[in-house]
Parts: sequence; C-alpha cells; structure tokens
Amino acid sequence: MIDIFVNVSLQESFGVAVVEAMACEKPIVATNVGGLREVVENNVTGIFVPPNDVVKTADAILDFLNHPDKSFKFGKAGRERVLKYYDWKKNLDAIENLYENIK
Repeated sequence: MIDIFVNVSLQESFGVAVVEAMACEKPIVATNVGGLREVVENNVTGIFVPPNDVVKTADAILDFLNHPDKSFKFGKAGRERVLKYYDWKKNLDAIENLYENIK
C-alpha cells in the first residue's frame, strides 16, 4: 500500500527489502552504498541519494510524489529488473548448471 520505497542505509550487504519493493512495482529512493548499488539502477528503477543527506532524500521523494508518471515508469522498470536478475528459479537453475559443469 506504499507509493515509494525508501532505504537510506549507511551500509547494506544486499538489499532484499529493496528487491521485494521493486517486485511490487514501487520506485526506490536509496543511498548509493553496498549492495544497493547492485540492486537499484539509478534513474531507471530508483534514485540514489548521498548518505545522511536529508534534503536530497526529501527532494527525491517529492520528485516521485509530484510526478506519478515517473513513479509508475520506475516501478515497472524495477519489476522487470527483478524478473530478469532475481528470479529464484532462474538463479537456482544457473547455480545447478554451474555445479554440473565443474570438472
């Protein structure tokens, strides 16, 4: 029931909650730290803000709120990214294939 997912961690190993929000077609506001750099595609699925920058974080949130078409577009792109890179079955098949081909 949220409109925007915000994760402004100072450090993040991966960002499972961000992937889950993207799967639900939510635009992301996140800090450019740790694993969030792998998960979020800046200006495509979300907007990166500097850590501890309250003004830029608020500006990014307002940008999505003031531009619902942008929010929708970023949300759709996030869902597509999740389906492409984070599908459990595809990842499991890739790992299984890797193990089967080790000599």
